[in-house]
Amino acid sequence: MRKNGSTVLALLLALSMGLSACNSYGGLAGTRWVVVSYGPAQAQAPVGAGIATSFQFQTDGTYNWIFGCNLVSGNYRVSGDSLVFTQTSSTGKACLGDYQMQEAFGLKFLTGQVHYVQADKTLTLSSAGGDELVLTYSTR
Repeated sequence: MRKNGSTVLALLLALSMGLSACNSYGGLAGTRWVVVSYGPAQAQAPVGAGIATSFQFQTDGTYNWIFGCNLVSGNYRVSGDSLVFTQTSSTGKACLGDYQMQEAFGLKFLTGQVHYVQADKTLTLSSAGGDELVLTYSTR
């Protein structure tokens, strides 16, 4: 009986761990990414030299994003192979030159639904119009 009890306990523990991973934030919760390129899928441009980028998916369903000169925060959820974003706030600084161009491009992804593919340490966000953001996993 003791052996069966241990087996049942182990199964319950494994089940509870599996269910806790099945939230509406997918495997992105608690991860940080850096944008490396953006643009049409067949004509990606690298991020401008010296422009810091960061995309953090928090475990509570919020995100923090910088892809130019403003910090943007909002909510996200995973729905199948799509990410659904709602923007809630931005620092509202005026961006110039490459900063403005990059940020304007990236902001299009933060309103509504985009397709995503996570493969190893690469995350690709794709819009319905064929534009993409390509990100790499970051430990910082």
